[in-house]
Amino acid sequence: MSEAHNPEALFRAKSRTFSLAARLFSKEDQMAVARLYAFCRILDDLADASALGETEALEQVIRELNPDVGATDPLVLDFLGLASERGLSLQAATLLAQALRADCGAREIDSEGELLNFAFGVAGTVGVLMCPVLGVEESNALPFALDLGIALQLTNIARDVVEDAGRKRFYLPRTWIEPEVIEKAIAGEVGAIQAVDAAIERLLNLAEVFYESAFAGFWFIGARNRRAVFFASMLYREIGRSLLRMESGAWRKRRILSGVEKLKVSMRAWRAHRTAMTELWSTPHEPKHGVEITQKYQAAGIPLTTLQRG
Repeated sequence: MSEAHNPEALFRAKSRTFSLAARLFSKEDQMAVARLYAFCRILDDLADASALGETEALEQVIRELNPDVGATDPLVLDFLGLASERGLSLQAATLLAQALRADCGAREIDSEGELLNFAFGVAGTVGVLMCPVLGVEESNALPFALDLGIALQLTNIARDVVEDAGRKRFYLPRTWIEPEVIEKAIAGEVGAIQAVDAAIERLLNLAEVFYESAFAGFWFIGARNRRAVFFASMLYREIGRSLLRMESGAWRKRRILSGVEKLKVSMRAWRAHRTAMTELWSTPHEPKHGVEITQKYQAAGIPLTTLQRG
């Protein structure tokens, strides 16, 4: 976990999309974001280090996030320092580490509810951790932070179907498509490819619901940090949207945006940001989390009010 001592370098190397947008933050917030990213990214890499994952290292992190246990790992120590400085939720961090530990080894998702619960654990929690880093103190903002984390994770699943299947991890729910069909599609069977196309379209349409809700919740973020988060989200969202526009089976190759594509998306994002400033974020009244999306959380057993700070 030696990368923890240089979080900014890790951020630039591992996340070109988000680190590019993060330049819009203040210098102080850039460093805090990079430190949080390093913590989350290194944990994620431990889960993905092999098909089985680095379970012992993740279990150590889980133990040392307990305030009653003296931490020794540099990664955990730096996170605890950041948590103390910015008021990050140790509960959210622990849930993140536990979700990644549970993800080690082969994995199959049975239903949409299980999919959302998985996305909550490995990404929604990151949204919660980001709130105080961005200066967001209101508890009513947490559901919207979960929305964004889940939306990004659903996009990530669509992008990484082949890579995940190589570890015997199948995140497209079995009620949508069987893992055996995904394997046949990867092998080139035309009918199976079309079946995965349909499942990914369903996945990305679900992601759109969460993106739209999350964007309404950007009302809670200060103008400068809101702009950075909005641009980063739009860039990542475009990965999924572009998959929907591409030919059948485009998901068989890991989708990344080219420099030209990022420039085009950034120009569209600038216009969309100006519109949202007027239509979404100028009202003096805070947004209310939508009933339909709240019901999805409830059906999946996802807590909306228990992830408190400290």
